[in-house]
Amino acid sequence: MKRSHKEVCVSWIRRRDLHLLTVGTETYIHDDRFSAAHIEGGQDWPLKIRYPQTTDAGMYECQVSSDPKITFLVQLNIVVPKAEILGPHPMYVKIGSSINLTCVISESPEPPMFVFWYHNKRMINYDKEGGEISLQKASDDSAISTLYIKNAQPTDSGNYTCGPSNAEATSISVFFLHGKKPAAFSSGRDKMLRKLQLKSPKDSADGSVGV
Repeated sequence: MKRSHKEVCVSWIRRRDLHLLTVGTETYIHDDRFSAAHIEGGQDWPLKIRYPQTTDAGMYECQVSSDPKITFLVQLNIVVPKAEILGPHPMYVKIGSSINLTCVISESPEPPMFVFWYHNKRMINYDKEGGEISLQKASDDSAISTLYIKNAQPTDSGNYTCGPSNAEATSISVFFLHGKKPAAFSSGRDKMLRKLQLKSPKDSADGSVGV
């Protein structure tokens, strides 16, 4: 919100409960996530919400104490990122083959700051023998993290978990085959990956939104 005159005051109100949030640079709510992100000397008076939650979604009203009074409404929508490991669950592999796990983080306007991979509850990101891990932006609202283990051995069987910084963790069980591959062993992994056009990563946000 831009202020047209230096003597007017800008206020922000949460419409669902008519709670006064900020007046000028002062905050009137017992939640330190809310603040007026005003730069001294500037004309912008945005409302800043740090670490937004789903309960913060809704309508917000900006009021300018000019004559006549100026008001406008802003609808804030909160997007909750989701993580999914592609492929059949559980996954079956042969001894000596590779394990290639792809974790897609969708509905994520900003990529996760990190993705931790776990094998049977043990974090393997920094293990030399834990596999190769990558993370990259896939599209405007999705990112991909992969875990690649070559020459897999029975000790590599078990539960694998993908834990993004901005979404709930998701897991998959990996078992080794003793005989023929199950008839149902088919994966939609490649099909889904083709839908995601790889792009260069964007800078991560600081965990806040402005309205």
